[in-house]
Amino acid sequence: MLPILPSLFCRLALLLSLMSAVVLPAQNLRFESRDNRVGNADQFGYVRIVRELGMLPSGNGGRNYPITLVFTSDPEQKPGLLGPGWRFPIIDSTVYSSNRGTLVWEAPDEYRRFFVFDKEARTHSGETAYRHQGGEWNAVVNDRHGTVLITGMEDPEFAYEYRDGRLVRFRLGQGATVYSVNYIGRDLPHSIIAQGNRDPVFSVQYRGSSPESISVGSFRYDVELGQGDWTAPDGKGNYSDYRVQFLTKLHSGDDNFEKFTYSKDEPRIRKIEASERFLPVNRLALVDAEGKDSWVSFEARSGFVVADSGGNYSVTNPAYDPHQRSKDSRRVSPGYVNITRNPDDGGSPQQWSRDWSKGIETYTEPDGSLMRRTWIIAEGPAYGKLRKLEEYQNDGGGWNVVERRSYTSRGELARLLNPNEGTIMTYDYGIDGRLLGKYVNGSLVQRRNYSDDGLLEYVENYNSSQIDFVFLDKDGKVTNLLKESNQGDENKKN
Repeated sequence: MLPILPSLFCRLALLLSLMSAVVLPAQNLRFESRDNRVGNADQFGYVRIVRELGMLPSGNGGRNYPITLVFTSDPEQKPGLLGPGWRFPIIDSTVYSSNRGTLVWEAPDEYRRFFVFDKEARTHSGETAYRHQGGEWNAVVNDRHGTVLITGMEDPEFAYEYRDGRLVRFRLGQGATVYSVNYIGRDLPHSIIAQGNRDPVFSVQYRGSSPESISVGSFRYDVELGQGDWTAPDGKGNYSDYRVQFLTKLHSGDDNFEKFTYSKDEPRIRKIEASERFLPVNRLALVDAEGKDSWVSFEARSGFVVADSGGNYSVTNPAYDPHQRSKDSRRVSPGYVNITRNPDDGGSPQQWSRDWSKGIETYTEPDGSLMRRTWIIAEGPAYGKLRKLEEYQNDGGGWNVVERRSYTSRGELARLLNPNEGTIMTYDYGIDGRLLGKYVNGSLVQRRNYSDDGLLEYVENYNSSQIDFVFLDKDGKVTNLLKESNQGDENKKN
């Protein structure tokens, strides 16, 4: 085989990266830990703190699944295995029917997804079908058995099965390992075990009904539970009235540990409906083995972050604010959220906001510039899928376009405008949704030819040269032919 020229190799890498960006379907779940929006605030305005404990192998060369311990000040969340605020997203994942007739999925990746009734889906007797409003998932509810099966639209092998609202089985794609989630006693989580294997990849050891340690693969974490002095989410009583214990120490071997204390902070004065109210505030303080400490405070009833050891927060979220909404509006997507953090060191304010009805998100970059994204959703065959995305940047001199993307009714990328590079990319698709060609400023730069026998040819025009890429699935093998037309070099690999 002739050696591939360096220039051709670079162009091959570039083309393959473009192919992956356009052709391959997106991951059904975002397995990486989601970033906090501003400081210790998540996208609702709640406190969010994450500790990654280990990884769960997905099998078949797929991406591993992070096992995380997450703290959130969401007042709707009941005290979990390690007390108020703390939970394991994969274990505490749940699905339930809302008071608006939709199905709500609190997924293992910590994203809340909404499903609506799907009258066109085929089901068996006693089953009800739903479809994800974002166009990524299907759900089938079996009232007879108390189960809900959620599967990916593009890859049905991504599957999560719930029984009575608890996750009992899941698989992360085609050929991936099937895992079962086991419980003991009064529905206490006990282990996650791969099918055909006796050794758990995640397990909880108890002393009575209190957790004593947690194992993730070969890692062991000892936990200690104790007392805390917090106001309950009703804003009136104390958590001590509920006889709950708090996570006070997380010990991961040697001298590596974190200690947590739970106390009441100074009440916050907030203007509600033209009158000032004193609202109870809770504080969570952390200290590690090196003596480094930090803290964060939040409103007891709303859960909104108030301050941390580096700044003060302002949160506006009417849909999730118990002081500004009725109980009937619970568990709906926020209409508008605005989070601002003012650092104690006098630095520039950090901002994140999202208007769900208009699809506008604004946030502060590390360099201090403001970014704005606009999502435009349209009805059609790709129900709930993105039709247009616009991104702007403001460095102090007004908003400038960074990028604009337009999509077809099936959700395929159709047009990409990049003013900084002076390029407009357009894409052509066949009736079956396969990409046929890509153009830059009106000039054809990539063509794809398909045949019934599986032949797939890529032809790229690069600086007046033509490079062909041919892939043929033949008896389980892939034949790859690379040809640079203007030099006559040809490489063939079986």
